[in-house]
Amino acid sequence: MFLNRSYYADDPDTGVAGQWRLDAAIASINLDFSRPFLPGRLCDLSSMSFLGPRERRVFNQVHGVAYARVMILVEELVLQRLRSQAYAQLGVDHDAVLGLLRLCDEEVKHQELFRAACIAFDQRAPVDSDILRGGEAATQKALGRGPLALLMLTTMLEWVVQRHYLECFRHSGHPIDPSFRALMDMHWSEESEHARLDSRELERLGRAATPAEMAATIDEFVYLCGVLDEVLVQTAEAEVQVATQHLSLYLEHDLQTHIVEALVRGFRWGFLVCGIEHPVFSRIIGDIAPFAVGRLEVLARSYRQVPG
Repeated sequence: MFLNRSYYADDPDTGVAGQWRLDAAIASINLDFSRPFLPGRLCDLSSMSFLGPRERRVFNQVHGVAYARVMILVEELVLQRLRSQAYAQLGVDHDAVLGLLRLCDEEVKHQELFRAACIAFDQRAPVDSDILRGGEAATQKALGRGPLALLMLTTMLEWVVQRHYLECFRHSGHPIDPSFRALMDMHWSEESEHARLDSRELERLGRAATPAEMAATIDEFVYLCGVLDEVLVQTAEAEVQVATQHLSLYLEHDLQTHIVEALVRGFRWGFLVCGIEHPVFSRIIGDIAPFAVGRLEVLARSYRQVPG
Protein backbone atom coordinates (compact mmCIF):
# COMPACT_ATOMS: atom_id res chain seq x y z
CA MET A 1 0.00 0.00 0.00
CA PHE A 2 2.92 2.36 0.62
CA LEU A 3 4.86 1.54 -2.57
CA ASN A 4 3.90 4.60 -4.66
CA ARG A 5 5.85 7.80 -4.14
CA SER A 6 5.01 9.23 -0.75
CA TYR A 7 4.41 12.86 0.14
CA TYR A 8 6.99 12.36 2.89
CA ALA A 9 9.58 12.34 0.10
CA ASP A 10 8.67 15.85 -1.03
CA ASP A 11 10.79 17.38 1.71
CA PRO A 12 13.21 14.99 3.42
CA ASP A 13 14.20 17.85 5.74
CA THR A 14 10.68 17.91 7.17
CA GLY A 15 10.72 19.12 10.74
CA VAL A 16 14.34 20.31 10.74
CA ALA A 17 13.68 24.03 10.45
CA GLY A 18 12.32 25.83 13.48
CA GLN A 19 12.67 22.93 15.88
CA TRP A 20 12.74 23.59 19.60
CA ARG A 21 15.35 21.83 21.70
CA LEU A 22 14.11 19.10 24.02
CA ASP A 23 16.68 19.75 26.74
CA ALA A 24 15.78 23.44 26.87
CA ALA A 25 12.05 22.65 26.83
CA ILE A 26 12.36 20.22 29.75
CA ALA A 27 14.50 22.66 31.71
CA SER A 28 11.81 25.33 31.29
CA ILE A 29 9.03 23.24 32.87
CA ASN A 30 7.97 24.92 36.11
CA LEU A 31 4.40 23.97 36.87
CA ASP A 32 2.39 26.52 38.83
CA PHE A 33 0.17 24.54 41.19
CA SER A 34 -1.79 27.64 42.11
CA ARG A 35 -3.38 27.60 38.65
CA PRO A 36 -5.32 25.07 36.56
CA PHE A 37 -3.44 23.31 33.77
CA LEU A 38 -6.29 22.97 31.28
CA PRO A 39 -8.79 25.53 29.94
CA GLY A 40 -12.39 25.00 30.88
CA ARG A 41 -13.38 23.68 27.49
CA LEU A 42 -11.12 20.65 28.02
CA CYS A 43 -11.98 20.22 31.70
CA ASP A 44 -15.40 21.53 32.62
CA LEU A 45 -16.16 20.89 36.29
CA SER A 46 -18.55 23.82 36.65
CA SER A 47 -21.44 21.52 37.56
CA MET A 48 -19.49 19.97 40.46
CA SER A 49 -21.01 22.21 43.15
CA PHE A 50 -19.86 19.79 45.85
CA LEU A 51 -16.22 20.60 45.03
CA GLY A 52 -14.56 23.72 46.40
CA PRO A 53 -12.21 25.95 44.35
CA ARG A 54 -9.06 24.15 45.50
CA GLU A 55 -10.59 20.74 44.82
CA ARG A 56 -11.65 21.75 41.32
CA ARG A 57 -8.17 23.09 40.66
CA VAL A 58 -6.55 19.81 41.75
CA PHE A 59 -8.96 17.76 39.63
CA ASN A 60 -8.11 20.04 36.70
CA GLN A 61 -4.37 19.54 37.27
CA VAL A 62 -4.73 15.77 37.50
CA HIS A 63 -6.78 15.87 34.31
CA GLY A 64 -3.98 17.87 32.73
CA VAL A 65 -1.49 15.13 33.61
CA ALA A 66 -3.95 12.52 32.30
CA TYR A 67 -4.18 14.56 29.09
CA ALA A 68 -0.39 14.39 28.80
CA ARG A 69 -0.50 10.61 29.37
CA VAL A 70 -3.06 10.19 26.59
CA MET A 71 -0.87 12.30 24.31
CA ILE A 72 2.06 9.96 25.03
CA LEU A 73 -0.13 7.07 23.86
CA VAL A 74 -1.18 8.99 20.74
CA GLU A 75 2.46 9.74 19.95
CA GLU A 76 3.30 6.04 20.32
CA LEU A 77 0.65 5.11 17.75
CA VAL A 78 1.98 7.74 15.35
CA LEU A 79 5.56 6.64 15.97
CA GLN A 80 4.87 2.97 15.28
CA ARG A 81 2.94 3.87 12.12
CA LEU A 82 5.77 6.06 10.84
CA ARG A 83 8.30 3.30 11.47
CA SER A 84 6.18 0.85 9.50
CA GLN A 85 5.87 3.32 6.64
CA ALA A 86 9.63 3.95 6.65
CA TYR A 87 10.30 0.20 6.56
CA ALA A 88 7.95 -0.17 3.58
CA GLN A 89 9.89 2.52 1.70
CA LEU A 90 13.33 0.93 2.20
CA GLY A 91 14.87 0.33 -1.20
CA VAL A 92 11.97 2.17 -2.83
CA ASP A 93 12.24 5.85 -1.95
CA HIS A 94 15.27 7.05 0.02
CA ASP A 95 13.92 10.58 0.48
CA ALA A 96 10.67 9.24 1.92
CA VAL A 97 12.62 7.14 4.42
CA LEU A 98 14.60 10.19 5.51
CA GLY A 99 11.46 12.28 5.89
CA LEU A 100 9.67 9.59 7.87
CA LEU A 101 12.62 8.98 10.18
CA ARG A 102 12.88 12.69 10.95
CA LEU A 103 9.20 12.70 11.84
CA CYS A 104 9.89 9.69 14.10
CA ASP A 105 12.52 11.73 15.91
CA GLU A 106 10.00 14.48 16.54
CA GLU A 107 7.37 12.05 17.86
CA VAL A 108 9.90 10.64 20.34
CA LYS A 109 10.74 14.20 21.36
CA HIS A 110 7.07 14.95 21.97
CA GLN A 111 6.73 11.85 24.13
CA GLU A 112 9.72 12.88 26.22
CA LEU A 113 8.29 16.38 26.63
CA PHE A 114 5.01 15.03 27.99
CA ARG A 115 6.82 12.51 30.19
CA ALA A 116 8.86 15.34 31.66
CA ALA A 117 5.66 17.21 32.50
CA CYS A 118 4.32 14.11 34.28
CA ILE A 119 7.57 13.74 36.22
CA ALA A 120 7.44 17.42 37.21
CA PHE A 121 3.92 16.86 38.54
CA ASP A 122 4.93 13.75 40.50
CA GLN A 123 7.86 15.57 42.08
CA ARG A 124 5.58 18.24 43.53
CA ALA A 125 2.33 16.38 44.14
CA PRO A 126 1.88 13.79 46.93
CA VAL A 127 0.71 11.16 44.45
CA ASP A 128 2.11 9.01 41.65
CA SER A 129 0.52 9.76 38.29
CA ASP A 130 1.83 6.46 36.91
CA ILE A 131 -1.63 5.04 37.64
CA LEU A 132 -2.80 7.11 34.67
CA ARG A 133 -0.25 5.60 32.32
CA GLY A 134 -2.27 2.66 30.92
CA GLY A 135 -2.98 2.11 27.27
CA GLU A 136 -0.35 -0.50 26.42
CA ALA A 137 -2.98 -3.11 25.57
CA ALA A 138 -4.86 -0.54 23.51
CA THR A 139 -1.69 0.24 21.57
CA GLN A 140 -1.31 -3.42 20.63
CA LYS A 141 -4.96 -3.61 19.56
CA ALA A 142 -4.52 -0.55 17.37
CA LEU A 143 -1.27 -1.70 15.80
CA GLY A 144 -2.93 -4.97 14.82
CA ARG A 145 -5.27 -3.15 12.45
CA GLY A 146 -4.71 -2.18 8.82
CA PRO A 147 -2.17 0.58 8.03
CA LEU A 148 -4.69 2.81 6.27
CA ALA A 149 -7.08 2.70 9.23
CA LEU A 150 -4.23 3.54 11.60
CA LEU A 151 -3.17 6.41 9.35
CA MET A 152 -6.77 7.63 9.37
CA LEU A 153 -6.92 7.55 13.19
CA THR A 154 -3.58 9.22 13.76
CA THR A 155 -4.26 11.89 11.14
CA MET A 156 -7.51 12.66 12.92
CA LEU A 157 -5.66 12.92 16.24
CA GLU A 158 -3.09 15.29 14.74
CA TRP A 159 -5.94 17.59 13.73
CA VAL A 160 -7.23 17.21 17.30
CA VAL A 161 -3.94 18.72 18.51
CA GLN A 162 -4.43 21.65 16.14
CA ARG A 163 -7.97 22.26 17.28
CA HIS A 164 -7.11 22.02 20.98
CA TYR A 165 -4.36 24.58 20.66
CA LEU A 166 -6.14 27.03 18.38
CA GLU A 167 -9.55 26.87 20.08
CA CYS A 168 -8.64 26.07 23.68
CA PHE A 169 -5.05 26.92 24.63
CA ARG A 170 -4.03 29.89 22.49
CA HIS A 171 -6.94 32.12 23.50
CA SER A 172 -8.38 30.22 26.44
CA GLY A 173 -9.50 33.24 28.48
CA HIS A 174 -8.59 31.18 31.54
CA PRO A 175 -5.62 31.85 33.85
CA ILE A 176 -4.02 28.48 33.17
CA ASP A 177 -0.44 27.66 34.10
CA PRO A 178 1.89 29.38 31.59
CA SER A 179 4.35 26.47 31.73
CA PHE A 180 1.68 23.93 30.76
CA ARG A 181 0.45 26.24 28.01
CA ALA A 182 4.04 26.50 26.71
CA LEU A 183 4.18 22.69 26.37
CA MET A 184 1.09 22.81 24.19
CA ASP A 185 2.58 25.61 22.11
CA MET A 186 5.74 23.60 21.39
CA HIS A 187 3.77 20.44 20.60
CA TRP A 188 1.40 22.28 18.28
CA SER A 189 4.20 24.02 16.39
CA GLU A 190 5.60 20.72 15.09
CA GLU A 191 2.39 18.71 14.86
CA SER A 192 0.92 21.25 12.47
CA GLU A 193 3.41 20.06 9.83
CA HIS A 194 2.72 16.42 10.66
CA ALA A 195 -1.02 16.95 10.23
CA ARG A 196 -0.51 18.52 6.81
CA LEU A 197 1.77 15.74 5.55
CA ASP A 198 -0.32 12.88 6.93
CA SER A 199 -3.49 14.38 5.46
CA ARG A 200 -1.93 14.45 1.99
CA GLU A 201 -0.75 10.86 2.43
CA LEU A 202 -4.18 9.74 3.63
CA GLU A 203 -5.79 11.34 0.59
CA ARG A 204 -3.27 9.71 -1.75
CA LEU A 205 -3.69 6.23 -0.31
CA GLY A 206 -7.44 6.56 0.10
CA ARG A 207 -7.89 7.45 -3.55
CA ALA A 208 -5.77 4.47 -4.55
CA ALA A 209 -7.79 2.02 -2.41
CA THR A 210 -10.60 -0.08 -3.86
CA PRO A 211 -14.17 0.42 -2.58
CA ALA A 212 -13.90 -2.85 -0.65
CA GLU A 213 -10.61 -1.74 0.95
CA MET A 214 -12.10 1.61 1.94
CA ALA A 215 -15.18 -0.06 3.44
CA ALA A 216 -12.94 -2.32 5.52
CA THR A 217 -10.82 0.70 6.52
CA ILE A 218 -13.84 2.61 7.79
CA ASP A 219 -14.91 -0.43 9.84
CA GLU A 220 -11.44 -0.59 11.35
CA PHE A 221 -11.38 3.16 11.98
CA VAL A 222 -14.65 2.93 13.93
CA TYR A 223 -13.15 0.03 15.90
CA LEU A 224 -10.03 2.08 16.65
CA CYS A 225 -12.16 4.96 17.91
CA GLY A 226 -13.76 2.48 20.29
CA VAL A 227 -10.34 1.34 21.50
CA LEU A 228 -9.35 4.95 22.16
CA ASP A 229 -12.63 5.52 23.99
CA GLU A 230 -11.87 2.59 26.30
CA VAL A 231 -8.56 4.23 27.21
CA LEU A 232 -10.27 7.56 27.87
CA VAL A 233 -12.87 6.01 30.16
CA GLN A 234 -10.28 4.00 32.09
CA THR A 235 -8.08 7.07 32.46
CA ALA A 236 -10.95 9.20 33.77
CA GLU A 237 -11.78 6.54 36.37
CA ALA A 238 -8.15 6.44 37.51
CA GLU A 239 -8.06 10.24 37.73
CA VAL A 240 -10.66 10.28 40.49
CA GLN A 241 -8.50 7.92 42.53
CA VAL A 242 -5.42 10.11 42.02
CA ALA A 243 -7.18 13.40 42.77
CA THR A 244 -8.99 12.18 45.88
CA GLN A 245 -5.73 10.71 47.16
CA HIS A 246 -4.01 14.02 46.46
CA LEU A 247 -6.71 15.89 48.38
CA SER A 248 -7.20 13.26 51.11
CA LEU A 249 -10.83 13.59 50.09
CA TYR A 250 -13.60 11.04 50.57
CA LEU A 251 -16.44 11.11 48.04
CA GLU A 252 -19.56 8.98 47.96
CA HIS A 253 -19.75 6.60 45.01
CA ASP A 254 -22.44 8.62 43.21
CA LEU A 255 -20.35 11.79 43.43
CA GLN A 256 -17.30 9.94 42.07
CA THR A 257 -19.47 8.69 39.21
CA HIS A 258 -20.65 12.24 38.54
CA ILE A 259 -17.03 13.43 38.22
CA VAL A 260 -16.03 10.48 36.02
CA GLU A 261 -18.92 11.24 33.69
CA ALA A 262 -17.83 14.87 33.37
CA LEU A 263 -14.23 13.87 32.70
CA VAL A 264 -15.24 11.25 30.13
CA ARG A 265 -17.55 13.72 28.42
CA GLY A 266 -14.64 16.17 28.13
CA PHE A 267 -12.26 13.47 26.91
CA ARG A 268 -14.73 12.24 24.28
CA TRP A 269 -15.36 15.73 23.00
CA GLY A 270 -11.64 16.52 23.05
CA PHE A 271 -10.23 13.41 21.39
CA LEU A 272 -13.08 11.93 19.37
CA VAL A 273 -15.73 14.52 18.49
CA CYS A 274 -13.11 17.24 17.87
CA GLY A 275 -11.34 14.94 15.44
CA ILE A 276 -14.23 13.30 13.62
CA GLU A 277 -15.89 16.69 13.08
CA HIS A 278 -12.70 18.61 12.24
CA PRO A 279 -13.33 20.37 8.90
CA VAL A 280 -10.13 19.09 7.28
CA PHE A 281 -10.65 15.52 8.41
CA SER A 282 -14.32 15.63 7.38
CA ARG A 283 -13.35 16.92 3.95
CA ILE A 284 -10.84 14.10 3.47
CA ILE A 285 -13.41 11.47 4.46
CA GLY A 286 -15.91 13.03 2.07
CA ASP A 287 -13.31 12.76 -0.69
CA ILE A 288 -12.00 9.22 -0.17
CA ALA A 289 -15.03 7.56 1.48
CA PRO A 290 -18.19 9.60 0.79
CA PHE A 291 -20.34 6.60 1.73
CA ALA A 292 -19.00 6.86 5.31
CA VAL A 293 -19.79 10.53 5.99
CA GLY A 294 -23.20 9.81 7.53
CA ARG A 295 -21.85 6.93 9.57
CA LEU A 296 -19.11 9.07 11.10
CA GLU A 297 -21.59 11.86 11.85
CA VAL A 298 -23.64 9.35 13.83
CA LEU A 299 -20.47 8.12 15.54
CA ALA A 300 -19.57 11.65 16.61
CA ARG A 301 -23.07 12.22 18.00
CA SER A 302 -22.80 9.01 20.01
CA TYR A 303 -19.63 10.28 21.67
CA ARG A 304 -21.38 13.49 22.65
CA GLN A 305 -23.73 11.55 24.90
CA VAL A 306 -23.23 11.49 28.65
CA PRO A 307 -21.56 8.18 29.58
CA GLY A 308 -23.77 5.88 31.53
